Order: sequence, then structure tokens, then C-alpha cells
Amino acid sequence: MKNKYTKLNRLFKDKLVVFYTSNKDQLDVFSPKIKKINKKLFVIGKIPSKYSQGKDCGVSWKAVTDFVIFNSLKDYKKSCKKLKKKKEKSV
Repeated sequence: MKNKYTKLNRLFKDKLVVFYTSNKDQLDVFSPKIKKINKKLFVIGKIPSKYSQGKDCGVSWKAVTDFVIFNSLKDYKKSCKKLKKKKEKSV
């Protein structure tokens, strides 16, 4: 069944997406999908981190303010390393 979130779900498929919320939280989700649960929209998927790898997670779509899409976990880690080096140089 197609809905207005089908395009986003296709865009997120097999990608690592970092979601940011209005209270500045960050949630990393692998291959997330937008689903309606009890008349409320959620982003649901799997946690990619080594501590909770494979665990299901979700966040209210209403709470999401921004998101960044990475093609893979490898690309995400590469980006994190670059950011860390940049921060270390600026200190």
C-alpha cells in the first residue's frame, strides 16, 4: 500500500540515517521506515551501534527536526572520524 511517505521510505532503504529531535537528541537508525502506530507517525528501524546493534528503535516523526542520510555505516564512521579530527585541530 502506497502512502505519502513511500518516497521517504525508499530514500531511507538500506541507508544509515541520523535523526535529530527538537530536544537535541540524536538517533542513528539503519534502513528506517515511517509507520503509523495508533494514529501517530513513527520512524522505526534498527540501531547500528556496537552496543545495541540490531535492536529495534523508533522516534516520533513529529519530534524529528533534521536528518542526515549516509549510504552505509562505513560512510557514517568515516564522517565521524573527519569531524573528530576537525574538532581536535580547533582546540
